[in-house]
Amino acid sequence: MNLITIFVTREFNAEGFQTDRNRIFALQADDPFREGQRMYFIREGAAEYMKDNFAEVQDFCRIRNVSPRKVTVGNHDYFDDKRAIGTSSNFFSIFSYQLLYGHPQKVLETEQNIVISDELAQKYFGKTDVVGEQITLHHRNGLEEMIVTGVFKKPAENTQLKFDMVKAIGNEDARAYLQLAENANIQELEGKFAQNKETIPIVHDGTPGTHYLKSFKAAYFDTSRRQTIENHRDKSDLYIALVIGLMILGVAVFNFLGLINNRLQEKAGEHSIRRVNGGSKANLVTGFLSETFVLVVIAFVLSVVLLVWGIPFFNNLTSANITTTWLFSIENVLLLTGIPALVMLATAIFSFLRIENGVRAETLKPGRFHPNGKIQIPALNITQLAVSVALIMASIIIIKQINLITNKDIGINREVIEVKIPGHHKNQAGLFKNELEKQSSVEMVSIANASPVLEHFMILLHYDDNGEEKEYTPAVFVGDENFSRVLGVEIIEGENFSEHAESNKDKCIINQSLARLFPDQDLIGKILPGTENTVVTGISEDFHYSSLKEYVEPGYITYGTEGFYLMVKPAPNQIAQTRAEISKIWDKLITDYPLNMESVDDRYKWMHRENTNYAKLIGACCVISVFLSMIGLFAVSFHASRRRIKEIGIRKVNGAKITEILTLLNTNFIKWVFIAYLVGMPVAWFVMHKWLENFAYKTTLSWWVFALAGLLALGIALLTVSWQSWRAATRNPVEALRYE
Repeated sequence: MNLITIFVTREFNAEGFQTDRNRIFALQADDPFREGQRMYFIREGAAEYMKDNFAEVQDFCRIRNVSPRKVTVGNHDYFDDKRAIGTSSNFFSIFSYQLLYGHPQKVLETEQNIVISDELAQKYFGKTDVVGEQITLHHRNGLEEMIVTGVFKKPAENTQLKFDMVKAIGNEDARAYLQLAENANIQELEGKFAQNKETIPIVHDGTPGTHYLKSFKAAYFDTSRRQTIENHRDKSDLYIALVIGLMILGVAVFNFLGLINNRLQEKAGEHSIRRVNGGSKANLVTGFLSETFVLVVIAFVLSVVLLVWGIPFFNNLTSANITTTWLFSIENVLLLTGIPALVMLATAIFSFLRIENGVRAETLKPGRFHPNGKIQIPALNITQLAVSVALIMASIIIIKQINLITNKDIGINREVIEVKIPGHHKNQAGLFKNELEKQSSVEMVSIANASPVLEHFMILLHYDDNGEEKEYTPAVFVGDENFSRVLGVEIIEGENFSEHAESNKDKCIINQSLARLFPDQDLIGKILPGTENTVVTGISEDFHYSSLKEYVEPGYITYGTEGFYLMVKPAPNQIAQTRAEISKIWDKLITDYPLNMESVDDRYKWMHRENTNYAKLIGACCVISVFLSMIGLFAVSFHASRRRIKEIGIRKVNGAKITEILTLLNTNFIKWVFIAYLVGMPVAWFVMHKWLENFAYKTTLSWWVFALAGLLALGIALLTVSWQSWRAATRNPVEALRYE
């Protein structure tokens, strides 16, 4: 729970270190490519117009991704840690990233200036005071010689901008952030944007749109941002994590209070004697709490040790980037101690009420010390079991969904290997392809403009439909004559690209989703609506190029022989050999860059990594919850069997069998599981139904999932209590009666 508390607090406090965070707003604009949607891509001149014409806008800052392919420092080349942002020169004046060296208003005076992080300075130069040092950035289209003019300290707190280097850019299209005046009215300012939409520059298709403001903090929770320089978090993930944490905390607290209750019952006689002899109830509670306090402190210390040990695993699942240094800041230490404080408070209240109701002189009378042997239905244990049942059900459904994602036919051959060619080696792609085609382990090779997974581009097309102007936004893929053959994209109507390059000029293959936009037309052999001379030569089956959270949208493959990607189809059972051949050819043709190679399956799994990690997180929480419930059940069964020792002994003397004793002791626990199942099942169904709504392609909430979860919960409960029940049932009855 400590870890989840720290995680959720950190996420909701994103940008907490920014001094002017309440005055900084991300600028959005109407997206001309997606009707009703907004984008963060802002046209050059828009922010300038707003600053010059609206008093509420005090300043602005552009930000865009300018990450290089390679960084050279002296004689060393670096291919990692190369996230770089291009910004306006006032970046360090608007945002509160701490500069260790350099002045905020001077470090980005020219486009040859660069500011790097303290971590990067230490890696490149072995020190942090590196002002004046030179760095060479290698981009697709050339080199940039940069002078280090400042060093910033990477914040330990959470931030939505993810970068290691900052350089200045000129006036160009980019992200834009506005710094507003104090107490600026956001609604009124957005109204002014709408009134002036004809004059504020914006990307549009002939119909100017308007601009909007999104608070800097709220922008962090916008998952539509997909740039590598931006962090984002889905708020629903945080709420789910919080609910899971509260469920586990609830199970643990109920478990603890159950043990406290057992302990208080054992000490009922002692408390009664002390009360008869003049002891106050306050002293009884204080004495009992002093014992409990020692246990809570020990548990808290152990939890902190486990917390530190589990941080890497948790960061891997949630991409939280929690560090030990940040964890032990004063604010977080106070937050961590809040949970044991709440546990002690709950214990104090519970103990006072139990001692208040349980300490009576009558308990000292013969035959009155032990409570009735009949086991009452305990709400705490029912709640524990209900939480475990719900988490077991959720885990099974999530695993089913992840298996569906993992094994679903996506319409593309997952074994295809993608080789990304560096920009200035683009002319080597053809030679690389020829060398690969000579290898017996390679079946076919295609040159493509980009990966078919997550790297398509969108285009807005207008066409006339019987005098009515219409538009649509298909995804576009560019590849040579082998593109669809290598990927295994099936052509269901018309023809594939010809093996004769000249005959493929101005040809395209559309997918079924695009064809369905024109149900009354046969597009094969005709010009694709919205284009001037692109002819449809075939229709392919839909293939998944985005997440399974979305349906396959309209798209088409257009012919092209140039690109930065090689799509390599290995011969059957020759994947390892193909990779080895690719590595050999790369070392021969491209010596200044490391090999960039991955399969379609690798990219597909990366695209759904958050869902996979989510499944692991739920699974871990399920195991913890079940373990805590087992401890609670074991404690209850131990206490129950001790209370019924005399009854068990009498039954055995009168001829009761061991199986009958086991049935007697376990019947109540079975009832608890059944009640917990009735409570947990509808909760799990509702939560999982809502979660599956995020997916266009989803598994079904089958009846057997809920039945299996119930059987697992029952099996776990019986295994937990049966050992103690067996010990009680096999005890010598004479010994049991003597004990009583």
